[in-house]
Amino acid sequence: MVMSQNFPDYFDGIVAGDPVYDLEAISLSEDWGVEQIYDITPQPVQRLANGSPILYPAFPASDQQLFTKAILQACNGLDGTVDGVIDNYRPQFAPPCVRRPAANPTSERFPRLGPLCLSFIPPAFRPCADQR
Repeated sequence: MVMSQNFPDYFDGIVAGDPVYDLEAISLSEDWGVEQIYDITPQPVQRLANGSPILYPAFPASDQQLFTKAILQACNGLDGTVDGVIDNYRPQFAPPCVRRPAANPTSERFPRLGPLCLSFIPPAFRPCADQR
């Protein structure tokens, strides 16, 4: 901006934006995420001494290993070396595409997202939502 003030003849015009840090949307997104994790946490949900729910059982070790394996398969060789270390992590991995088969085929462990839910998720964060 100093350049434009000191040398206004160098510019035909100035396009200035106002970045927005939307705390309301961020808060709603966080709340929605916690609700989704709470819904898939095995019941009864255990609680800490202060009453906060313990949500980590929603993502058991077997699922964590499945997720880690899928990430390594998709991204390990991007840096030119298959060594178990991801040094080039360009956004090519879409976690929503990785799904474990449900134990009961009639009910899915992770429910499909409806149009209303998808409207709250920015397009960049839902690359595979339509494929689920």
